[in-house]
Amino acid sequence: HATVEARIAQLTPREHQVMRLMARCETSKTIAETLGISVRTAEHHRAQVRQKLRVKSVPALLALLARRNR
Repeated sequence: HATVEARIAQLTPREHQVMRLMARCETSKTIAETLGISVRTAEHHRAQVRQKLRVKSVPALLALLARRNR
């Protein structure tokens, strides 16, 4: 738990928002529309979230968050 929490703590407030939307399996386009940012910026934030949390995909992100909530 501590490692996962430490990784999540590295996220910026915007990356936290993006992570929550990614966890809902939202597309980059939907994330961009929801947050009022460009699709490219949404893609960048998604990449940052994956990099900082050390996951390669949304399913891996969901697994990580599921382990965190146990």
